[in-house]
Amino acid sequence: MEQAARREASTLSADMIFPVPLHIKRLRQRGFNQAGLLARTLGRRLGLPVYFDCLLRTCWTEPQTRLNREQRLHNVKGAFEVADESKVRKRRILIVDDVHTTGTTLNECAKTLKRRGLGSPRPDRLPGSARLENGLRRRGEPFL
Repeated sequence: MEQAARREASTLSADMIFPVPLHIKRLRQRGFNQAGLLARTLGRRLGLPVYFDCLLRTCWTEPQTRLNREQRLHNVKGAFEVADESKVRKRRILIVDDVHTTGTTLNECAKTLKRRGLGSPRPDRLPGSARLENGLRRRGEPFL
């Protein structure tokens, strides 16, 4: 991911990084957030701040790995909330997840930000991430 980020650094144009949050129950089970570890490393290498407290997972969801595409779409719907809009308003946000299969989780995170009036679409090229130009990547556009 770092090599992809470095190649795309000239077009990345993000102001901050959000890892996809885990529900507190799952965080306690695992003891760490894999997306958070990736986001922290990427942020350090790219010189971008990483915020762990702006995007929250407010609902428990089943692990996506056991679900088909249709089930994934319903599983994470409404699972996220923005905690502090003042930090993200008019900002370009890179959302990092540890696994990208269908992009459902990243899309739901982006939709959550957009519903709060926090932006307009822009795609990203990093595997496992979605860049938001003041909000949301365009539906159907590839990450790569």
